[in-house]
Amino acid sequence: MLVTAVIAALLAAFSPFLGLIFLIGVGGRYIVKDFRQIYVILAVYSLAAGLIGYLLSGGEPVAMVSILDSVIGVGVGVYILLYVLIHHKRFEYAILFFALYSLLYAGFRQFFLMEIILTSIKSSIEIVQGYAINSGLKEDDIESLIQSIVYTYTNYSIAIWVISALTGAYLGAVALSKSKLIFWNHKAIRMPYSLVYALVAVLVTFIILRNKTVSLNGLLIVAPLYLIQGVAVLDFFWGKFLARTVILRFFLMIALMLNPYMMIMVTFTGLFDVWFNFRKIYTKEDLDENHLS
Repeated sequence: MLVTAVIAALLAAFSPFLGLIFLIGVGGRYIVKDFRQIYVILAVYSLAAGLIGYLLSGGEPVAMVSILDSVIGVGVGVYILLYVLIHHKRFEYAILFFALYSLLYAGFRQFFLMEIILTSIKSSIEIVQGYAINSGLKEDDIESLIQSIVYTYTNYSIAIWVISALTGAYLGAVALSKSKLIFWNHKAIRMPYSLVYALVAVLVTFIILRNKTVSLNGLLIVAPLYLIQGVAVLDFFWGKFLARTVILRFFLMIALMLNPYMMIMVTFTGLFDVWFNFRKIYTKEDLDENHLS
């Protein structure tokens, strides 16, 4: 258990995304058996994350960002997600509370830590810049790439953090459910209808506001929730078939991650499911056929 917490801290120091998956998917197995274990695991995880973050950064200001991301961004988020998931057995509620918390933390990063983060990004780019020039890239192309990275992270860091956090939480929760220690029905995931109001509000601001950055951040934050619902719909119809063909399931996941058009289609499937409830229609038709036979 303690080793799991240390490994999660090590992963989170390099990538909060990986640390989040491991802490939920592996550490969650101890927590499900006895929820009080979460305090021990998170205490060890936080101490290890602080020490590892400080050592890897050599005491630079970026160490504070790494430690805060690991402890506050990941650690507290995991507590919220697992508390709701274990006590209520509803993934939809758990992921929504987690999304709200991740949004608040991402806002904190944007307004209070962005200068440190950008300094770290520029330093990393400068290190790579020399190798890029030696490999034949033009300085103008490199400078344009640097400006593009800085612009994207400055304007969309909130959405980037929330998307990665939601993805990590979802994958970790799916891994946890495979342990058979806790059951939540993946095929039945359905976001509450009230989430549509948030989507409508985002679309309204997109139309009204001249600066589209806020609206695009909002859209990018809401979209993964409907993407998860869309995946649940696919799992409902094709889950048994894909479970028998591991290779096909693997290629489908890769295609979904690499093909933005397919990802958009699955997201719209999840959105339209709010109104049409495809799974209920299919179940009703199946029942009608059984009665006729």
